[in-house]
Amino acid sequence: MLKTRRRLDKQLFLLLSIAILSFLLMQALGYVPVIGSNVSQVDLMVDEGVLIQKKLLELNEAISRSDLDEAKIVLDELTEFAPDEAIVHYEMGLWTLFEDVDESIPYFEQAQSFDGEQFALDEFIRKIQRIKLSENEAHQTVLKGQALGSIDEWGWAEIAFAEAIEIEADYAEGWAFLGKAQEVNGKNGKLALEKAFQLNPKSVSVLVFLGDYFVMHDEAQRGIAHYQLAIQQAPNDVALYVGLANGYVLAGDLQSAIETLENAMQLAPESLLLKRTYVEFLVFFEVYLNEKALPTIDEMVELGEMAIVTNLYKGQIYLGLEKPETAKPFLASVVDFEPKNAEAHYYLGLCLLQLSEIDGAVSSFENALELDKTNQFGAQIEKLLEELR
Repeated sequence: MLKTRRRLDKQLFLLLSIAILSFLLMQALGYVPVIGSNVSQVDLMVDEGVLIQKKLLELNEAISRSDLDEAKIVLDELTEFAPDEAIVHYEMGLWTLFEDVDESIPYFEQAQSFDGEQFALDEFIRKIQRIKLSENEAHQTVLKGQALGSIDEWGWAEIAFAEAIEIEADYAEGWAFLGKAQEVNGKNGKLALEKAFQLNPKSVSVLVFLGDYFVMHDEAQRGIAHYQLAIQQAPNDVALYVGLANGYVLAGDLQSAIETLENAMQLAPESLLLKRTYVEFLVFFEVYLNEKALPTIDEMVELGEMAIVTNLYKGQIYLGLEKPETAKPFLASVVDFEPKNAEAHYYLGLCLLQLSEIDGAVSSFENALELDKTNQFGAQIEKLLEELR
């Protein structure tokens, strides 16, 4: 029963993040005082925040229609109303990026200076600064879209990729990235992806994105075939092996997925990211915990992996091996070192529950529920707490 609960009602594990559409979480920053008004400052803050949110929704709607003219109208209204808001400078930078790359950069820098925590844009700025290194206009536009995709601005990215194929209609990668963006944006990118494959059936990008499409649309075997073709073109690209493993998982072939990841680790034996992916895979499916997961963690320690990472993995592994007394000190150490780690609190709660330390389990679950901003464990925790109270 506990093992079933700990698995969090698992669905098929996606090893490769195939780009998930997400919107920026907008928040109102401060307010503009109105001289002579008898409206309270709290009301002013709420009114400004509501108006900003409303305009941002209008902006997103314009972008979803690829209507840059309407987007500019909304941005002008935002700039007039809230000229010192970081989000306004950020959005102005996105729009200006389609007019002039160099002119967009000061907007992004200003957004970052106003709110560096929400807008950490150094790497994004470096990416767009490199756009003009390419002499091909269509390629420049694809690079622009790729940069936007890297910060989850897939609405703007789709506009860029559509512009790329307007500039060069037989640009296979442009079509591939357009199809990818359409999929991320909740549209059907199949036609664009098939067009890309017709234009260049040996392009790694084309094969990967089409493989992703098939995997995500319940055609895992076709996805596997496309990933295998991509690996033939780029046999040393370890990311392709992760995608292939994902296809095997969705096809129900867990052993082939494990072997694929192990092949990737042979190509990149010092890749901590790849070892983390492998361990998370084994922990998720609760297989080869003693034989493969624990030895891989020892390799991660030798490569300099942080104890907070390895201890959390070890705690999860020993829970999977039904050794809660061994798991407890590992999980407790993570909570002590990083008290806001919701995942560590959750697994510590499961551990304490297995040890019949009910009060401690309830406390850990309550902490996890409060800290779990993404609601990863919410349903499971609430069910457990209801039974424990």
